[in-house]
Order: sequence, then C-alpha cells, then structure tokens
Amino acid sequence: MKLSFLYPDGITAKGALNANEPNLGRIGARTLYHLSLDKTFAAICEEDMPRSVFLKVLAMPSTDPAVIAYRQKLLQALSAEPQFFSELQDIYGRFKGLWESHDRERQAMMRHIHNSTAGASAQTLKNLLQANALTLKRCLAFLRGISDLFDEFRVGGEDCPSTALKRLAREVGEISKSAAFDKLTALCSRFEDMGIDAIYDFQVSLGESGQIELCRMIEHKYLHITDPDFQPRRRWFSRRVEEETATDCVRIHMIEDTTYDKLMSVPLQLLAEQLDTLSDQLFDRFCHIADELPFYAVAIRYLRICKAKDVRLSYPSVSHGADYDIRSLRDLALLVDEAQTEPVVPNNVGGTDVRGGMIVFGENNSGKTVFLRSLGCAQLLSQAGLPIPADSAKVPVCTQIMTQFSEAEKEFERGNDAGRFEQEVRELASVIDDLDDGALILLNETFQTTAYDEGAEGLYHILNYFTARKIRFLLVSHLHQLEGRFSDGEVGVYRTQPGYKVCADVSY
Repeated sequence: MKLSFLYPDGITAKGALNANEPNLGRIGARTLYHLSLDKTFAAICEEDMPRSVFLKVLAMPSTDPAVIAYRQKLLQALSAEPQFFSELQDIYGRFKGLWESHDRERQAMMRHIHNSTAGASAQTLKNLLQANALTLKRCLAFLRGISDLFDEFRVGGEDCPSTALKRLAREVGEISKSAAFDKLTALCSRFEDMGIDAIYDFQVSLGESGQIELCRMIEHKYLHITDPDFQPRRRWFSRRVEEETATDCVRIHMIEDTTYDKLMSVPLQLLAEQLDTLSDQLFDRFCHIADELPFYAVAIRYLRICKAKDVRLSYPSVSHGADYDIRSLRDLALLVDEAQTEPVVPNNVGGTDVRGGMIVFGENNSGKTVFLRSLGCAQLLSQAGLPIPADSAKVPVCTQIMTQFSEAEKEFERGNDAGRFEQEVRELASVIDDLDDGALILLNETFQTTAYDEGAEGLYHILNYFTARKIRFLLVSHLHQLEGRFSDGEVGVYRTQPGYKVCADVSY
C-alpha cells in the first residue's frame, strides 16, 4: 500500500496525482470555471504546478466523511507548524527527484543491456549495481531525514491530531532506527566503488558435468586462500569475525574475459535486482506523498490570506443525509479579489428541513449568482477537506457538484431567443446525462431566454426529476411562475433583499 496524505487507506497507482497532467475533465473544469475557483486560486497561488494539483483535488470531491476528516486534521496540524511543513516539502521534493532520476537511469541502462548483442558485460553490471546501491543508500538517508524532522519538531506523537502524520512518523522511525537500517546502509557502501581495478571474490561450485551450479560474491575476510602467491590487499584493515567460518578457496589466475564475465554476471545482476527491488518498495510506500503536498501548500496559503483579511473560517461538519446549515457564508471570489473594497455580505443557507432543493428569486444584480457561487465553492471546499468562509457549517455529502450557467447569449445575434433556448436545452440535457444520484447541481438563470410560462413549465418537470433521484439543486431564477407549484417541504425559497442579502422565505 502507498502511504497517502489524501486518503487514510492509501492509494493505488491509478489514483496517484500527476502534477504534469493539466486535464481536469470536462465536468470538473467547467464547474471550477463557473464558480470562479480557477481564477480565485490563481490569485492565491501563482505557481502553475501546485495550483494544478490543488484544483485536481477540488475537481474530485470525496464522498467519504472519514477521508474529509482525515484531511481536515492534517491541514490543521500542518498549518500549526509552518516551519516543519516547509522542511518536509524540501525533503520530499529531493526525495521525489531521486526517484525520477533513478527511474530514468534504470531505463537507460536496461535499454543498453537489452540492445547489446553479446549480453551485459561485467563492467555494465558493475555500473548497474553501483547505481542501485547509491540510490538505495540515498533513499534510506531520506527516510532517516524525515524521521529526524519529526523528532526535531516533536510532531507525529500520540498527542498529534493527524492520523496521517502519526502514521508517517511511526513508519519512518521504525525503519530508520532499526538494526537492519545500518546493515543495509553498510551493504550499499560496499558497492559504491565498482571501478575496473576493483577486486572481487566469488565462490563458484561446479557440477559433475562442469556446469556452474553456484556463483556468489563473498568477502575477503571470510576467505582462506591456499595460493601462496596471493597477498590480500589492505590486509591491515581486515578484522576477524568469530561467528563466520573461513572458506577454503583456490585462486584462479588469468582466466579468460568471457569466463570472467560469465562468472561475474549472475551475482552482480542478482545483487543489483535485489537492491533495486528494495528501493522500489520504499519509493512506492513513501514517495507518493510528494505529489500530494502541493495541495496542502496551496491550502495553507488560502488560510493565510483569509487570516490576513480577518475572514473567519470554519471546518464543516460533513455527513451523508445532512441538510445545509451554514451561518454567515461569504463568497470566496469576492474575499480574495483585492479590488473589492466593500464588505462581503454574509448569508445563511439552510437550517430548515428541505427534502429537495432551493430556489432563489430576485432581480438582476441583486446577489443571486454570488449566493449560488458561494454555496458551490463551500460544497467543493468542504468535500476536499478544507474550511469555508463561514462562522459555522453543516454540509451534506454530494456524489457530484455540477453547474449549468446560461451563457448562450454570447454566441447568438441579438433577438435570436429561439437559438439561445435550444442551446440551453442541449447544455442542460448534457449535464443531466452525467448526473449521479445524490449529486448537487447549481443552475444559474436556466431558461432565461424563452417565454416565462414555457420556461417555468419545463423547469418544474426537471426539478421534480432531480427530487425523485435525490439530486439536490440550487436554482437562481427570475421565473416567479415556479412559485406555488411545489408541495410542502419540497423546496426552500429564498429572496434577495436590499444590500445583496439573500434570506429564506418559506419552505413549501
């Protein structure tokens, strides 16, 4: 399993984030655009890579309250220790760089070996073993560095609120402080110098037919050479190991290069593969967190900007079957916009038992669209594990967050209402086809370009369809002909008031 800062149960390779892939998908990109989240977070974070990762997570809202709570606790812990998070990012950036460079070098080496007609030479395999040993040693050093970072800042202990940090601290600590860690590091150090002039000893066993049955690399200190002409190099540095039994060996002089390569190839390749496997296991277990840290980096910037603007944030209570109950919700796009000089008006959402959706009535430029956008942003931020600009919040889990904004008038000549209406119908039909049960759809002035009675009739049946499939909706509309069509408790009605306030009217 791959450790993850986004998912408590880890991630699969398919679910790992790819920061270099810009595509958010048609629905995700459209929703982010309609809610101005792409523009808002471009103002919060100018760097493309971390912002791209952040928007990917927003475009994949979690439907598991446990996942949402997991992220909330981690963000709270990281934002409380900014220096720790900064250094963790630095270590993980270099850790990921090691993984990527090792993968490139390994692929190049494998292509060289594969394309060699005579097979891999001893020196090629020495180079491979040396590279793999250096990678594993550096990989182990990074894990020890992460463990030391937790110890230095005293993060990840039993009193830490974040399960993610406690798990990472525990696992890197268990590895870096074990006896096997030092042994494995020492083993890697033995193969750091695999030059042409280096001497290596192998134990070779031959079968009755002269076939090589065993060939393994062994250390000088375990050899008892019977050749009187042989003088071990650097003899004065050797030490006696009591628990090992010396092996009687006869040194073979001046063997042919082809025989030497044959004898060397098996143990060198096996050792290289074993070290590579160990590195891959460590990379696969720990390194995917590097792809997820940019999400938290942008999230922490979001927290700082809101704090600088004295905006109160609240971590929502998120659960299945809940109704909206948000107190003093503010529009994030207006809050972040530095050109905005007037105070951003807060509004309440929900607080009553509404089984279906909500409709907001009001004149143009009265705050309807801002109200809709603020709720859509709150829903996406909540299901990403982020706080929202509100005093308090209870938010339901939605399987999807979809939008349909009337923008067709931009593409038609003035007065061509029939063409605009047809395009709106096609766009809405396309969105409905992609909806899952339990979704949330945000509708901004849908069917505004047709006759009021005709538009209201069509919308009434569409909204009833949403209710039957347990799809929540928020409709911003000027079609007052919808009033009185719904039974008690089906729809929550809101109306705009002077000063851009939006207030609940009745539930009926």
